Amino acid sequence: MFAPSVSPWVDDTNTTLLPTVMGVLNTSSIGGAGDDWVMSYCFRLCLTNNESNHPVKFTAPPRYSRDKLELIRRELRWATQRNLSLSMDDLFLIRHLPNGKIDLNSGQFSESGLSPVSHRHGGYFPFSTDLPFLQHGWPLGSPAERKRIFAQHKWWTQALMYYLGNDAELLTWQPALVDEIRGWGLCGDEFKLTSNWPPQLYVRESIRMRGEKVLTQQDVFGSGHGGGPGTGHNPVTRVASSVGTSKWLIDIHAVKRMAVLIDGVWRVANTGGRDTGRSKWGPSKLIEVPYEVFIPQRNDTANLLVPVCVSSTHVGFSAFRLEPQYAVFGHSAGVAAAIAAREKKCVQDVDAVQEVQPILLHQGQIVHG
Repeated sequence: MFAPSVSPWVDDTNTTLLPTVMGVLNTSSIGGAGDDWVMSYCFRLCLTNNESNHPVKFTAPPRYSRDKLELIRRELRWATQRNLSLSMDDLFLIRHLPNGKIDLNSGQFSESGLSPVSHRHGGYFPFSTDLPFLQHGWPLGSPAERKRIFAQHKWWTQALMYYLGNDAELLTWQPALVDEIRGWGLCGDEFKLTSNWPPQLYVRESIRMRGEKVLTQQDVFGSGHGGGPGTGHNPVTRVASSVGTSKWLIDIHAVKRMAVLIDGVWRVANTGGRDTGRSKWGPSKLIEVPYEVFIPQRNDTANLLVPVCVSSTHVGFSAFRLEPQYAVFGHSAGVAAAIAAREKKCVQDVDAVQEVQPILLHQGQIVHG
């Protein structure tokens, strides 16, 4: 949620929304119904401030205008009026890499909009490199549509970084922030074929298979319990056909950026997100994941195993969607594929308990939590 004084409207007529605000959220219609939106995407920028690595400083993208970034301008003005001195750590999730480099990820996790500098690790500012207004067409998009979405993400990310490191007005408000960001640039020795820009968009969630079983929120949290900080709750019962374990909390980046009327005041909200990694809500132990979420339905395809875009709901996938899980279940899928090929059987006829589990256990895989 953005600060209470940050209006989503261009002016007091409340007729035109600011850029990046998608529409008005009708709170009376919220009832938990599903839709076809996925969580926001961003670029993971590899940056350096080491001059020996020739940082490529951010320039204004074509047709740049500060008016397009009016929303973050208003939020930064609000922070300045409250004597808050911001740094990159307040806006972004930063991981330090060797040789004076950093991995800059979105830190868009602010819930209240009241204290963006109260958490100094992981970025709690509500406007970051996540762009919850561009990603919708990606999962089913044609190559041309995906190319357009990629270009839009690049434009907005470049515009944001240029504004933060070069805007004259912002320099008078937040001199330390501008000076800090001005010193960073794309690494001169990275991604040379794409002018030092990451060649891939960070697609956190896309189209997923509907398999023999669907991994759901209930599978992650357990029936009748949402988990919670310090509860020690282990919501997941033993899964007989488990071929590995997952360990992550419900982590959903913002889905849409909307205008919402709260107590008579128009606010801006990054809606649909739930970052329990920072609120510490979620399952407390390992999640056992069944073989059936990695294979298609029997009347669909006989020779496919899917260890990444698994059969799961939006919320279920948010507790699965990290690289360690992809590695774990890539291993599991490889074992099952070898069995299916050797025995000339469809993947649905591979016995997870009798055939897959013994090999995984012998190879050091953790099958049950």
